[in-house]
Amino acid sequence: MSKKTESQKTSATALLADKGCFVDIGSHIHLGITMIDRKMRIVWSNPVFNKWFGRVSKKRPYFCYDLSGRDAICPHCPAIKTFKSGTIQTTRFHFGLTKDGEFRCFKVVTVPIKQGRGKSIENVLLFFEDITKEYQKRQTISDHERRLRSTKRELQVLSVLNQKFVKTARMGRLLSDMAELTKDLLKVYMCGIFLKDGKNHRLKMVGVAGLRGKYEQRALTKIMDRMSRAATRRITHIKNLKTDQKLKLYFKIIREELNSILFIPIKIKKRQLGCIAVFDRRYRDYSEREIGLLGRIATQAAIFLDDAQLNEEVHTSYVQAIRVLISILEMKDPYTRGHSEMVGQYAARIAKEMALPVHKVQTLQTCGRLHDMGKIGIPISILNKPGPLNREEWAKIKTHPVTAAKILSNLKFLEETIPAIRCHHEHYNGRGYPKGLKGEQIPLTARILSCADAFEAMTSDRSYRKAKPLPRVVKELQEKKGKQFDPKVVSVLVRLIKSGDIKP
Repeated sequence: MSKKTESQKTSATALLADKGCFVDIGSHIHLGITMIDRKMRIVWSNPVFNKWFGRVSKKRPYFCYDLSGRDAICPHCPAIKTFKSGTIQTTRFHFGLTKDGEFRCFKVVTVPIKQGRGKSIENVLLFFEDITKEYQKRQTISDHERRLRSTKRELQVLSVLNQKFVKTARMGRLLSDMAELTKDLLKVYMCGIFLKDGKNHRLKMVGVAGLRGKYEQRALTKIMDRMSRAATRRITHIKNLKTDQKLKLYFKIIREELNSILFIPIKIKKRQLGCIAVFDRRYRDYSEREIGLLGRIATQAAIFLDDAQLNEEVHTSYVQAIRVLISILEMKDPYTRGHSEMVGQYAARIAKEMALPVHKVQTLQTCGRLHDMGKIGIPISILNKPGPLNREEWAKIKTHPVTAAKILSNLKFLEETIPAIRCHHEHYNGRGYPKGLKGEQIPLTARILSCADAFEAMTSDRSYRKAKPLPRVVKELQEKKGKQFDPKVVSVLVRLIKSGDIKP
């Protein structure tokens, strides 16, 4: 090695000592060291550097950026900064291409070498420390963190879907939300949920996100008709629609060109219910994690649909039981025929106008149908008496709310109706029966049912009188505000009557 090179190393060592980061070049044999000139050419290198990147010779000169496999100076090159500023620069995670053809990660320290009276920087020393293992550890940790974030997001989506299933009574809305969440989670162009039609086994779209216009809907309908057999039986992935000429023709209808489709079957207990389909404009190859996620969402959808079907069957049984109870009452008191059904409709309409939850609206409709169930225990002579009732007969009539509550208490699926039915003859001023409750002590459902019951009674014929004219009914309702009826409920009912939403 020439005297000039030795002096350059000595100058570099002295400079490092001045900066407080002294490096003994001879002892740090694990470091790769090289010297470059202003043209970024490598002019000297130590054995470790030569082992990693190959020996430098006059016959084989090369530039420092060749280490990164580039054909130009690297962006944010630390050596360039050292040449300009004359200061030591440190760069972590600098990638280099070794002579064996593998990329390694290095920590690079650049040190200026000043020469001459003007102390101009003629060369820069580069110290390479191999931190590939450290980088790989960081990458592994980063990958784990990324997977954890992804798993957390997936669990959040499944949790949101569970919460929506508990809260919503509309399966169509739930499936649309499921399609929207799936689209956002996988970052696809469009997602659709399709279920088999019970009659002809064709796939019917019940939830979609990203669909634009009727033309696209028609195209998707044709595609699902063609793919229905495969889509509901097994995972089907079409990476490139250009390979299927018939499907390609359908996609020409869609303005935004789609290039790949993935179908995930929705199954439960060996029953094929439908499929989830995701569409993308990229030639996309889905990972096992993404397919697994779609499979879990499809399983969740299958459970929701199975529960919904079971609930529908149970609800049908409830309705049949209610109709039996109503028919028993109507056989005894012909004047109640149709009365209970209308009270239920009026009460449900008032509740909906007051923005009550869906399950409350449904409960009030059932309450209306069953509110007079207690009259089963009252003699027909009293129920159908053409004249006014005496004190003893009134006493028996007043027992029917409590009797109805006792009858319904044996049916657990109707327990939510009991408070409204027991209290629907309580008055807002506390002069009603059976307990003489007042104001807010009376359940809101009972206050609504009371108004609906009185309105239906006043606008229909009875054994002792004819139906009253509608203007007179509205006047009586207004007069009894705050006395027999809740003022808020009366205001809503009158508004519905005047708008024509409720007609006798």
